[in-house]
Amino acid sequence: MPEQDVFELRGIFGVIRRWLWTVICVTLLAGGAAFIGSSIMTPVYQASTTILVQPSQDSSASEYNALLTGQRLALTYSQMMKSHVVIETVINQLDLDETVEDLSKNVTVESVRDTQLIQVTVKDSSPEQAARLADTIAEVFTAHIQTLLRARYTSSIESMQAKIDILDASIAETRTQIDTLNAAKNKSQAEMTRLENLLSEYRTDYRSLERDYQDLKLTVSQLADQVKIVETANVPENALYAPYVATVKLLVKPGSSAASNPYSTETYGQMLISRPVVEAAIAQMKLSENPDTIIKRLEIEMIPDTQLLQLNVRGVDREQVTLLADTITKIFLDQVQTMAEKPFADRQTSIQEQMKALSDTIDQTQQDIEKLSAEQIRDETEIARLGDLLAEHRNDSRTFQQDYEQLRLIAADVAEAVILSDPAQVPEEPVSPRPLRNTVMGVIAGGMLAAGLAFLLEYLDDTIKTTDDISQKLGLSTIGTIGLLTNGEKGLVVEAKPRSPAAEAFRVLAANIRYASLDKPLKTLLVTSPHPKEGKTLVASNLAAAISQTEDSVVVVDADLRLPMLHQFFGIEQDQGLTESILMNSVDGNLRIIRTERLSVLTSGDVPPNPTEVVGSQRMQKILKELTQKADIVVIDCSPLLIAADAKTLATEVDGVLLVFRARQTTTRAAREAVESLRQVKANIVGVVLNAEPRKKDGYYYYHYHDDHTKPVSRWQQWMNNLQFRIPRISRKK
Repeated sequence: MPEQDVFELRGIFGVIRRWLWTVICVTLLAGGAAFIGSSIMTPVYQASTTILVQPSQDSSASEYNALLTGQRLALTYSQMMKSHVVIETVINQLDLDETVEDLSKNVTVESVRDTQLIQVTVKDSSPEQAARLADTIAEVFTAHIQTLLRARYTSSIESMQAKIDILDASIAETRTQIDTLNAAKNKSQAEMTRLENLLSEYRTDYRSLERDYQDLKLTVSQLADQVKIVETANVPENALYAPYVATVKLLVKPGSSAASNPYSTETYGQMLISRPVVEAAIAQMKLSENPDTIIKRLEIEMIPDTQLLQLNVRGVDREQVTLLADTITKIFLDQVQTMAEKPFADRQTSIQEQMKALSDTIDQTQQDIEKLSAEQIRDETEIARLGDLLAEHRNDSRTFQQDYEQLRLIAADVAEAVILSDPAQVPEEPVSPRPLRNTVMGVIAGGMLAAGLAFLLEYLDDTIKTTDDISQKLGLSTIGTIGLLTNGEKGLVVEAKPRSPAAEAFRVLAANIRYASLDKPLKTLLVTSPHPKEGKTLVASNLAAAISQTEDSVVVVDADLRLPMLHQFFGIEQDQGLTESILMNSVDGNLRIIRTERLSVLTSGDVPPNPTEVVGSQRMQKILKELTQKADIVVIDCSPLLIAADAKTLATEVDGVLLVFRARQTTTRAAREAVESLRQVKANIVGVVLNAEPRKKDGYYYYHYHDDHTKPVSRWQQWMNNLQFRIPRISRKK
């Protein structure tokens, strides 16, 4: 088993052990109260009757469906049986002095699981009256149900017939709508067929016009292509002097007919150097010469045995001659293109207009077809919807017809729907009270309540109770455990009662401290606690006495300059102690030997107004060094850690710090704050002493930091004192 589980089980058993007598007393008290209460209560008798619910006979229904129907009816009737009408009829019939509400409280109706039975249970102080009430309720309810069923089925039959008539009318109307839509659908189908045939004819005519238009464009292109430039303007390179001659060669294709090429090569030659061509070239080149002058510089040459036509242009400027020759040739070719297209322009326009008109007609026809198609789809969709609706109406009509016949059958045998199957018997013994059962339940409830309260109080109690709490919550080891001292164990227990368990515990603590510092012996040991009244002075004085009983010499110093009490434990005067030694810078004459030379005490002396500055002074350090030379170990009793800074200041000057926690008084929060304050100054925490640990199961008392260290405080008072550490404080912002 993991160590954590062992600790948790140990804590649970510890809580049970500490609160055992409280749990036992509360348990016995609850059981006794339950027994006494059961004994004085008036006996109550209970009688039951059973009713069988039979569903209507249906030859088409299976046995399983009939059983389910009966069970559902049983659940319904069980809710109706305690209705105001039924209970009031029973009261009037039996002439009772009870109200409907009072009688309903004593009546219990429930359906028997997985059956068609209803059980009616009645409680009364008289056994005969209980049986009579149960039977009367069953009889009145049976008669009431039969009356309701007859009335309900009569109205249901009439309502069903009305629904059947409405459905028949809806079926006839839907059939008429379907016929009307089918006629409209056939008409639109014929019109759409006509439009589709017409659209096919339009598309055929359009393709014919499109072919004619393409043929016409091909003819025009061929005519325009009868004259081509073979060689652009060129001036021979060997022409070094003006005039320069630029030549352009043109190819004239022969035509098979006048339509393909109506002009001869000579005609094209004359057209090439005609005045309109020359004027257009002058305008394009922005020349200042007149057309006649330029025409004189032009010459047409027919190359024999070929279809080639050569244009020669003379001039004094090589570049101008070349540009003029190219410009004249280009303008000539544009005029040839225009002449070729002119005879066919009107025909092309006519064909295009016919194609445009046909295209518009085709688009309109297509739109009409699409519109008719959409209307046809809508009609088909509506016909399908009406067909589904018609089928649904017919199915509903058949269902209503079946229900109608079924209702007539049910109305016929409704008189046997509810039967009294098992009359009530007069009870012989009461059902309540039951002293034994109530006593057992009281004992269980009281025990659980007491245990829950005990664990709640333990949870709210945030104090350190055992050594396991120290290791789990603080991560520190416990090197000593001091039991709870009795009234006779005061002061120096080690010397007053050397054979007592407390004296032995202090001797074990001294031995543990010696073994904890084998590698580096402790010369100075500071003893402190988080808060007052936790037993630090008790531990410091008895620890010093226990060490002095060994071979080591010890000096115990009262450095608690706020509330010194060490002198009371040793029965000596407080004056001439630590304060005077610091002022004189020496302990000479202030150490007091107690009983043996191995034990010396340095009391606090007069209480100074500034204790923290005194214990933190360099003279205090010198006093400690002087004391370590006079004894093997110096035990220092100092102020509580969380009350003042004295112990925290002095912790940095000693070899080790011994923390004292009081069982069930020191809270976990205070312990953590004390440990954290020591760790902040990097003090050496030797360990923890758990003081006032309870010796017996029922001996939970606590010491307080006061004149009387053995004054007991009850467990309840201690829990109330510690509760303030569990409740968060709310501070108001000003």
